[in-house]
Amino acid sequence: MNVWWKPRISREATSDYLARALVELGAYPVAQKARWKHYDDYFCPESIDDGMNMQRLVRDIADWAYQQPDDVKTRRWAGMLIEAVKNGEFDGTTEEALAWQQSPQGKAIINELMGDVLKRQRRQ
Repeated sequence: MNVWWKPRISREATSDYLARALVELGAYPVAQKARWKHYDDYFCPESIDDGMNMQRLVRDIADWAYQQPDDVKTRRWAGMLIEAVKNGEFDGTTEEALAWQQSPQGKAIINELMGDVLKRQRRQ
């Protein structure tokens, strides 16, 4: 896809990459949420994480763009960014998944899931 924002920098965290694209768009309030990892696949704050992070991101970009009066270029660029979100451009990386796996939150969830698997196996 040919895009207007600068591509991901080597080893750039997804939340930073997303925030940078949002700043380039001019969507500063949404960019701030991205910096705070509100849309992050792995490190979204637990108080916000509802499993709908990318859907919230699409909604927030669309809401922001709708508030831009008669700015056709900005709305078109916002639409391109939304399509990139839907196509996985801002999904977490393998490196981020591995870091999450080693985090306290990741370890707790993995242990919980493994406990459920073991319980099911015992019932069989």
